[in-house]
Formats: sequence, structure tokens, C-alpha cells
Amino acid sequence: MNRNLSEFHAYAGKPELHPFSEDLKKFIDQNNALLSVLNTSASFFFIIDFAAMKYIYVSESIVNVMGYTSKEWMEEGISAAYRTLHPDDGPRLNKILQDQFAHLYSVPLSRRMEYKYAKDFRVHRKDGNLVWILAQDSFVSLDEQGKPSIAFEVCTD
Repeated sequence: MNRNLSEFHAYAGKPELHPFSEDLKKFIDQNNALLSVLNTSASFFFIIDFAAMKYIYVSESIVNVMGYTSKEWMEEGISAAYRTLHPDDGPRLNKILQDQFAHLYSVPLSRRMEYKYAKDFRVHRKDGNLVWILAQDSFVSLDEQGKPSIAFEVCTD
């Protein structure tokens, strides 16, 4: 499935406002074949802006795993991830994230984007079924203080 920029649901519907958007547009334009394969798989990926706490991009294949379209997920925003998380996994996931960031901030600034992190948790699909997700993420961009500003995450059922 080829994506064109008119179908591009990002950054509150205005991808051109995000400073990362030019790189993302180039990636999408140059990798339509790769995106076609990913969009038919049992995994999805997203790019998130930590400063704005908004998704920049959510792949169409989210529907294969979560039952939501990328547009629905983008419109609900970050709260969709929290809403679908199994309540018993919330405390464990919070601890994992705290440990992840503690580790990241212990690493020299020059090496922070080299690290990849993985975690697993349960979520409720749109149809109510429960699935295990393996989430693997890395930071694509850091702010002036060395904190993550843009992250890329792949989620697999």
C-alpha cells in the first residue's frame, strides 16, 4: 500500500509543523515497499515527540495488532496507549520505564542514541481481546539537555 502525503496523519494533522517531518516524509517516500510489508504484518511502529507527548506517525499496521486504524490512534493520542494497557501491567511497565530512563541518563551523552530498549506488556485490542506486545524502542533525537525528544518504537504481537 503506497502512502502519499495527503494520507499522512501526523502531528495533530499538520505534519509540516513538526521539525522532524521532512526526514519522515523522505523516509516514507523512499520506503514505500518496506512500509507495504510492515503494514501487512502482526507488528506496528510509531514515532513519538516526547516534548509534545504526541505521535508524529503511527503505521497503518496498528489495525492488524490493535484493531484501531492509525487515524483513530493518532486522534486519541497517547491516552490510547494508557487506556488499552492491562491494569495489572501498569506498575511493572512504569518501573521498566523508570529503569530505562535511569540507565539512559547514566550513559554519556555521546552514546545515548546507541541504546535500544525492549519491554513486554498486555493490551486490550479494540475488540476486547487481550494480546501480549513486545515493544522495542530507540531514541532518534535528543534535546539540548540530552533528553529524548523523538523515539521510534516497534510493537509486535
